[in-house]
Amino acid sequence: MQIIDKEIKSNLSSIHLVGIEKMTPLVLHAAVLDDGANTVELRRPVVSSWVNDVVPKPLRKEMEGMVVPSALTVYDLPDLVNLLGHRLTSILPHIN
Repeated sequence: MQIIDKEIKSNLSSIHLVGIEKMTPLVLHAAVLDDGANTVELRRPVVSSWVNDVVPKPLRKEMEGMVVPSALTVYDLPDLVNLLGHRLTSILPHIN
């Protein structure tokens, strides 16, 4: 594990974080909390805003494990997207 950590830390520009579908909120949080990933890509996010996509439909099974208690009093997912700035390379839309 130390060898992997050393290799990763010596070449941070090579880390590209990808979030797919229901994992995009997790990747957004991880990328904002730790700037170790040089670039971030979101593919087919199932939600783009907790306020607009989850709160009106609270029984969405795919989102039940992703809730951060009281987070909406401070931020929503679009705020995290804005914090990433140039590190966010693309958001590929979800196609129904």
